Amino acid sequence: MNVRRAAVAVVIALAIWSSYAFVFRPLSCLRLKFLLTGPSYRAYEKGGVRERALAHAYIERLEKCLAPGCRDIPLLFLLAINYRTTGRPEVALELYREAFRYDHRPEIYTSIADTQLSLGNREEAYQNYLKAALFFPGYLRFIGDGEIRARVRAEVIRRIP
Repeated sequence: MNVRRAAVAVVIALAIWSSYAFVFRPLSCLRLKFLLTGPSYRAYEKGGVRERALAHAYIERLEKCLAPGCRDIPLLFLLAINYRTTGRPEVALELYREAFRYDHRPEIYTSIADTQLSLGNREEAYQNYLKAALFFPGYLRFIGDGEIRARVRAEVIRRIP
């Protein structure tokens, strides 16, 4: 009788844990990703004091969603953006590089370049902007530094007939 109760308790505990681990947690992380990829999020990225405070809260929530060896590129990307917003570009750069290991999207090149530029690494930023623009020349419009944009544009024109 006690063995049966213990077995039932173990089954119930496993059911509760698995519903949290495989249903509730992924859904809450998915909801957070949708919230942070909405149309107003781009303005948030370059925000002020209120946005930086929100970014600290989002970092805590996003890190709970990350599993070791996470290959969720949008999640890594969102976490990096929040670290940039809070003034920690070095951490953001590492997260962008982690995302880059799994995917070579041009927006990752652009984000790495933006972060490198904010750290003062102009030549590395140029190289990454160039890679993004060679993928899709429309990325030229996202280069905020006029001198680098002109260099990238000239190189893209030289390489693409």
